[in-house]
Amino acid sequence: MGLSCSCVDRVLKRLFFNFGSFIGNNPGYFVIIPVLLTALCASGFQRIKFEADPEYLFSPMNGEAKTERAILDQHFPTNYSQFDPSRASRAGRFGRLLITAADGGSLLRTSVWREISFMDEIVKNVSISWEGQNYTYRDLCAVALNGYCWNNEILEIGAYVDEIETNELNLTYPIWLSPDTFKAYTFPMFLGGFELSEINTIEKVSALSLLYFLDSTEEWMVKRGSAWEAAFLATVKAQDLPNIVVHRFTSLTLEVELEENTNSVIPYFSLNIGIMVLFCILTCMMTDWVKSKPLLGLLGVISAILGSISAFGLVMYLGMDFIGINLAAPFLMLGIGIDDTFVMLASWRRTSVHDPVSVRMGHCYTDAAVSITITSVTDMLSFWIGVITPFPCVQIFCVYTGACVAFTYFWHITFFGGCMALAGYAEKQNRHAITCCVVTPKSIAGSRNWLYRVFCSGGINQEDPWNPKDNKENGLMMFFRDILGTWLNKPSSKALVLTTFLVYVAFACWGVTNLKEGLQKRRLSRFDSYSVEFYDTEDKYFKEYPFRINVVVSGKLDYSSAKVQEDMENLLSDLENTTYIDPFYSESWLRSFVDYVDRWKDYPGSKLNIDNEQNFISTLQDLYLYGTSFVQDIDFVTEPCSDSEDCEEEQHIVGSRFILQGFNIRDANDEAAVVRELREICHRSNYNVTVFHPYFIYFDQFLIVMPTTVQCVAIAAVVMMFVSLIFIPNPICSLWVAFSIVSIELGVLGFMTLWGVNLDSISMINLIMCIGFSVDFSAHISYHYLDSEGPPDAKVKNSLYGLGLPILQGAISTILGVIGLMIAPSYIFVTFFKMVFLVILLGAVHGLFLLPVLLSLFGPGSCPPPQEDKKPKSPATSYMSEGDSSSLPNKERRKSPGLDLGTESLRIPRPATTISLSTATPTDLETSGSSPGSVPTSQRQDKHKRTRKTRQHQQQQQQHHSQQQLHEMYHNNGYLSEEDTVEDGGGGARTWRSNPAGSVNGALVYLNNYHPGYFPPYAFPADRHSAARRNHQTSSRSRDRQSHHSQDRHCRSKSSECKKKRPKH
Repeated sequence: MGLSCSCVDRVLKRLFFNFGSFIGNNPGYFVIIPVLLTALCASGFQRIKFEADPEYLFSPMNGEAKTERAILDQHFPTNYSQFDPSRASRAGRFGRLLITAADGGSLLRTSVWREISFMDEIVKNVSISWEGQNYTYRDLCAVALNGYCWNNEILEIGAYVDEIETNELNLTYPIWLSPDTFKAYTFPMFLGGFELSEINTIEKVSALSLLYFLDSTEEWMVKRGSAWEAAFLATVKAQDLPNIVVHRFTSLTLEVELEENTNSVIPYFSLNIGIMVLFCILTCMMTDWVKSKPLLGLLGVISAILGSISAFGLVMYLGMDFIGINLAAPFLMLGIGIDDTFVMLASWRRTSVHDPVSVRMGHCYTDAAVSITITSVTDMLSFWIGVITPFPCVQIFCVYTGACVAFTYFWHITFFGGCMALAGYAEKQNRHAITCCVVTPKSIAGSRNWLYRVFCSGGINQEDPWNPKDNKENGLMMFFRDILGTWLNKPSSKALVLTTFLVYVAFACWGVTNLKEGLQKRRLSRFDSYSVEFYDTEDKYFKEYPFRINVVVSGKLDYSSAKVQEDMENLLSDLENTTYIDPFYSESWLRSFVDYVDRWKDYPGSKLNIDNEQNFISTLQDLYLYGTSFVQDIDFVTEPCSDSEDCEEEQHIVGSRFILQGFNIRDANDEAAVVRELREICHRSNYNVTVFHPYFIYFDQFLIVMPTTVQCVAIAAVVMMFVSLIFIPNPICSLWVAFSIVSIELGVLGFMTLWGVNLDSISMINLIMCIGFSVDFSAHISYHYLDSEGPPDAKVKNSLYGLGLPILQGAISTILGVIGLMIAPSYIFVTFFKMVFLVILLGAVHGLFLLPVLLSLFGPGSCPPPQEDKKPKSPATSYMSEGDSSSLPNKERRKSPGLDLGTESLRIPRPATTISLSTATPTDLETSGSSPGSVPTSQRQDKHKRTRKTRQHQQQQQQHHSQQQLHEMYHNNGYLSEEDTVEDGGGGARTWRSNPAGSVNGALVYLNNYHPGYFPPYAFPADRHSAARRNHQTSSRSRDRQSHHSQDRHCRSKSSECKKKRPKH
């Protein structure tokens, strides 16, 4: 591993050891101060600024449509006194009705049309009170060119409905001329769901669209219009007409629905918190009621909540807008916070119960804090990378959520750490995890009733602290090590895992090929909203001719020039010949005016003069424009006269507008395609040409969501790999973490398509978030794999032993943390649930199955260098022969109380042997224990040369130090923790085998059933009686095995009566 990366790891471990020890010594400060800071930050909620404008939130800030609208407003601002909705750059305030027949039949029936006319009258009579005055629609309406309120002209055919119903009068499609007024009605603009006869006459009309526009010229008019829209919705909702079904919509519907989305998830907060509390309490419990930590599970939830509140309050203090999507962040923080809780608790359980609390906290933080630091940093960075996106909704959400991750992390290593230290002191005093009463350990609770043994007993017997009944391993942690780890190390299992991974990649790639883009407007509404039915009806009947498009040519041009006229005609023809434009409904003042001039040529002596620019403009203004809709399509500018006496003011055309009709635009892909095709033609033109419709503001997201997502995901992946390389000091492990990120992101992208989720601004938030989440489990496993010793198979078991259970608990808790989003009636929040579920599921599977296999096959140490053949060793010998310790690799070990963190030779214990206490000599007892290198190599090599006097002197030293305290040798996630050899004043050495006062000098007895070569044994002192009983129980087994295990292990003392015996394993 690289020197710099390893240095970072060592520095972090040292810092966190000191920090954890400090918390262990001063837990109260770390409990109280974060609570006070939370109260301070929470005061920022009084400065909340809620933002729900869909155009601002879900359209790119630098979108091309906003520039196009600015150009349109520059030449042709919306005129509410000569209002034409097809020429408006902003819709302003309006109400819209979509009407269908209740029986699904045609609207062209007298009974149905009568109710349609009745509904129209009701809407026009909707009144509001504003600043002491009453207003109806007729007082508030936008005025058309004829000087009257904008009216739904299609309702005029009601005068002919009786004749139409009896087939006395036929309506021609698509345009019909009134037999009385010869007025033309363009049906596709108002009606939908046509059924035509063979001669192209209308036989059935299924839907009708009615629009009511309000004057929105000034800001106060906009506010007044909002009040009318609310009254409009309430009035229409209250109608119950038997023959028609009415669907309503206003300009504020999207904004109101976004607010309703926010409210839809709030009721599920309490449910979600309750589920998380219950889960954490249950999963933090053990059968040992002293080591059980249910209250810490509860406090882990509280820590995540406090961190989220603090983050929200601080960001609000800084002036950031608040949006409804932010309410998904607390659900996510519950999962992230509880994940950290489980990792810290798992690390705590791997520390020695016999160490002081401060030392246990130091060891816990050395192990867990580095791991959760990696995941928290990657989560924070992944969210904050989302700030570079051009979508304000993504930026705001990422700022809030990134702050939540940071605060949740700091609150967990402070507040939760302090709570864990307090729980450690309670455990040290053998107090019950819930009642806090001192209880009896299980090893001496046999005389108590079964209720007490099941629900109260636990902890350590101070008189017999190493009793196996009080030092049991966690069953689930053993499952991941012994069952799953063993299974994954089999070649057949590795082949199965890799084959399954290839199948997974194939399905994910297939899903990516079917990816759909775009955020449909209906998905911004609640599932139970009235607007959903409106959108469904609109999509069903009004997508064939959905909207009209403005084409604006900017710049001073001489339209009298034949070349300019030809260029404009070619430009318009190119636009009309695109996929989604119907040229039949195009409007071009230039085309119509030139045709008008050409028709005048047929009359002798009446030729119109348009030979030069000024004649062209004067003829256009004087003879053609008045009374036509084209009056709003030309921007004239008059240049002031100079000081010359012969000067005359000249007019020029600096802006020209044409109208196109969109055709057969069915979904988001079509909407993106029509914008792309039209803009490509405009960009190729030699003139300054732009196209615009108010919907283009939203369509811009369809064009950039894919490249923006790819950009953000790629940047985030590179950053995550770089961070992993810093914290995980091995390039190979970092590469496999990066590989897992890409694999998980591919799976999320592919399977979200199969789950009905489009690529839009909402899913883009989640994809960016998934980068951070996908690092979590992979980083945990990789870090602990690298931190473990032994061959790859042992590293796999070791990693799963330490992290398997926390990963499983973290995955379940994160999914449970967002369960409230799943049941919320909102696409936005359901999408969050689906995406989080996918990334957590795939991340857990990668962390528990794929990554251990890949690391064991291609990770560090997977290809060890060939070693020279050595003489086989007897099973009864130590794991290393007397002279082999010099070949051991160095290993940085945990700091024991009062010791320096340093690097020294790895010392591996010998198996214990059974000694007859009645005949054993101190030398036998001294050499019988398993010692991790307690006797240096040079001393062991010289042992054969010692004289009787030397051994007697050693015996005296041993007796002198027999009163010293025994320090435990225990298993901590694959590494050893022990006391260093301490020199006394007499030059003797007190090793970890030294016994407490009152025990047999030099005697050390080990727990049975440990795995030789993998797990170091537990050691505990025994008095003469307990040792004698144990020897008596095992004497027969020892004799049976003595002949096999003791061939090369002779007693070196002349007073020895037996050979050393190996205990049963």
